[in-house]
Amino acid sequence: MKRNYLLICSGLLAFLVFPSAFWILEPENPPLENTGAPGETTCEQEDCHGGGEFTGVSVLSGLPDTIEASTAYTVSITLTSDCENAGFQITALEGDDTRAGTFTTGTGTNVASFAGRQYIRQNSPRELTGGAASWTFTWTSPAEAVDNEVTFYFAMLNGNNNEKEDGDNVVINAHAVVMREEIVNGVTTPSLPKIAVYPNPVSNDLTITGMHTGSTVFIYNAAGRLVIREEVAGVTAHIDLSNLPSGNYQVVAESVNGRSIQQISKL
Repeated sequence: MKRNYLLICSGLLAFLVFPSAFWILEPENPPLENTGAPGETTCEQEDCHGGGEFTGVSVLSGLPDTIEASTAYTVSITLTSDCENAGFQITALEGDDTRAGTFTTGTGTNVASFAGRQYIRQNSPRELTGGAASWTFTWTSPAEAVDNEVTFYFAMLNGNNNEKEDGDNVVINAHAVVMREEIVNGVTTPSLPKIAVYPNPVSNDLTITGMHTGSTVFIYNAAGRLVIREEVAGVTAHIDLSNLPSGNYQVVAESVNGRSIQQISKL
């Protein structure tokens, strides 16, 4: 990214790179491809935001664990943090990391597409009220999805509201759902086993129920790094998270019957 352009990813000023290879000024929108999704970065990089040490937790709500095909869902994205203002960007991808479904704008948001993916983001940074900032929009699920999986990748900016790039940091998260079991051309596509994970947010002790005997639990941090792997003998597991830092994590339970994914926040 060229240093002779002012780039403020929190939504004050931003430049987008389009296939035409021209730089186009688009006020109050962060540049695309910054959700932390496969093949993407975030705005926390050398020529953008950095230096902040805020503690934030990002959560996506409004989506059931199992979604229906071609159905509109009202979705909210929320940052709970000790920062001053916030911004966000999110994309939804199928199992092969291609676009999944369609976003429709809500208040204070806009939709844009790039390189075959669609994104929704804030129009301008939003100051936190009571330690939280949120946006609501609509997502319509696809008629079909590769592997019947859809994952939402999102990055949220912890801003210090100084209208500069320094002193900010980013939190990333992912939220996975599965499409309802369907029979296509006589072939049944299995849905994932449903598990319950609680409490969420969690302080130290996490309980997971509804698993198949012989499951393995994997816990990944927001950077996608495996931090815990535990074999489970029964249908319930109790996992100690006291050694993990605060943040967002992905809990994956796998067995011969399938795989289930849940998102948690560690306090």
